[in-house]
Amino acid sequence: MTVKRTFAVLIALCLVFAAAAPAGAATFGFRVRGGFEHIGYGDFNDWADNVNDTVFPEAGITEKIYNLTWIPAFQAELVRGIVPNVELAIGAGVMRGKSELNISYGGAAGFEYEHAVTAFPFTATVYVNPPLPVMKPFVYAGAGAYLTKLKFEQYLY
Repeated sequence: MTVKRTFAVLIALCLVFAAAAPAGAATFGFRVRGGFEHIGYGDFNDWADNVNDTVFPEAGITEKIYNLTWIPAFQAELVRGIVPNVELAIGAGVMRGKSELNISYGGAAGFEYEHAVTAFPFTATVYVNPPLPVMKPFVYAGAGAYLTKLKFEQYLY
């Protein structure tokens, strides 16, 4: 099964369970989150480290290509309570990161480089809040799919 098909099945199941919830337990909510996400973008970061540590010093270039590690991310979820202390959520978001480099050789020649990654996460999550007398744990599990767009641009002038 492809990722898109799997995610479509998850969304359909969430909608069926949400629609079948008893009227007294059904609640709706909206959750918005933002901040920075850590991404393990190994191949690009390894390449950037190699260029910064080996290639640029040999060429006498002091500029650096920055790693993509922490990128801004925003996500929103539509939440529906199906029974007391259990909620289903369907969410979507966006994450974007960019690394740029501009090198000029006396104004007559130069090099511009830009690498950007944009990801659109789509998620289905079940939140459980068991009513315990001593503590109030918050447990959740879910699945998601990320549609990702990579952009590489470089210019010599």
